[in-house]
Amino acid sequence: MALEYLVYDIFRDGPELTAHPADRRALRDVDNPFELAPSEYRKPFRLSPDVANDVVVQLDNKLKGSRITAKPSEKQIERQAAKEIFARAPSPFVGGTIGAISCTHVPILGPKHHEEAYVNHHGYHSINVQMICDPNLKILNVNARFPGARHDSYIWSSCAIRRVMRRSFENGNHMFLIGDSGNPLEPWLMTPLPNQPEATPKFRYNEALCKARNPVERLFGVLKGTWRCLSQQRVLFYDPKFAGKVVNACTVLHNMRLGVQTSELDSVIPATSTDNYPVNTNAPS
Repeated sequence: MALEYLVYDIFRDGPELTAHPADRRALRDVDNPFELAPSEYRKPFRLSPDVANDVVVQLDNKLKGSRITAKPSEKQIERQAAKEIFARAPSPFVGGTIGAISCTHVPILGPKHHEEAYVNHHGYHSINVQMICDPNLKILNVNARFPGARHDSYIWSSCAIRRVMRRSFENGNHMFLIGDSGNPLEPWLMTPLPNQPEATPKFRYNEALCKARNPVERLFGVLKGTWRCLSQQRVLFYDPKFAGKVVNACTVLHNMRLGVQTSELDSVIPATSTDNYPVNTNAPS
């Protein structure tokens, strides 16, 4: 019953939950929220147990077997797949590239506490969201924990993925991410070299890098165009923590939607002509 756990996890800490402490204790004391009395169930979930159960039953088969995290062997397979996807991309970069990284601002309502930390350089309240994707726009990693005033380089230096990349590089497994000038140049993170004269090798490096990292910029356009609550024309009327959960949910739905699209494309393209239509056949994360 993955959905009932998801609903319980989201609403347990959500800003709309104003239940009495006794109600919170009741939620903690049960393993299955459906064991609550109907009146107690409606307070945090806003639905009757019967309606919620119908939703769970309808989605249960679609959710079975899916994983939010991956086993070590699965992660190695995903990294190798990412390398191969970048190698086949229209604008390939250096061998070993596994993802393009960048940050984007998601507007939120100004929080009551530390409000100034969420005012970004554009002048509105936001969370600064770091994402990594492959050329097919599949999101490989998302970090929606930092306020809008934080610089991209600060988020990168504080995130777990940087430690993973560094440890992998030091162990001899040379994998690379490609980013923009907002990130520092590191052995495992390739970024542009500023002020390079034209027709030089370093200038050509910059051109190749910019073309290769274009997917992450397209991703932001697709993501915000599909899930309009993330666009600058809208505002998430939640506290930063819950807004981050909304962003995470949208990224998961994006990957699921992308997986469905590529599966439909596979069923239409004849087996003899698949070489002309590179698609991502990996299961969405």
